[in-house]
Amino acid sequence: MRTVHALLLAGSAGLLAVGCGDSSSSAPATSSGAAATTTASVGGAHTTTTTLPIASGSTMAGTTPTTVGEGPVQYDVRVGVDSGPHRVEKVKVGSDVTLNISNPKADDEFHVHVVDMEQKVTKGETATFNFTADTKGRIEVESHLTNTVVIVIEVV
Repeated sequence: MRTVHALLLAGSAGLLAVGCGDSSSSAPATSSGAAATTTASVGGAHTTTTTLPIASGSTMAGTTPTTVGEGPVQYDVRVGVDSGPHRVEKVKVGSDVTLNISNPKADDEFHVHVVDMEQKVTKGETATFNFTADTKGRIEVESHLTNTVVIVIEVV
């Protein structure tokens, strides 16, 4: 039981030392995809921490994984709820894309640039656009009612 307590105390002390900027680290943590090892010494006790890379598609608080849709993809957009120029969805060249866009508060008209598609809808109804993302670049979709971008499709 003493060994377990000693290990817990050493681990806690090591975390405190690393968190306070102890300069005895043997290697800085990196995000290069390789494991990073940090060793801290406090009062003669040594603690080694190994940080493993995060697998693709994993999430951590404060981060958003970058994923690229493959094959047919579908995006549902509600104006004022999950829309805006900050919503960028990535798809591979040649992907079939379906966009379902609605404005729950007003009649609207949506325009998909690059593929030059346009559709009017009544309040709460859904406009559906189907197209193939066949050219690399950015496709902005905007509301003609508000003249703002509701989603960006980035073709990679």
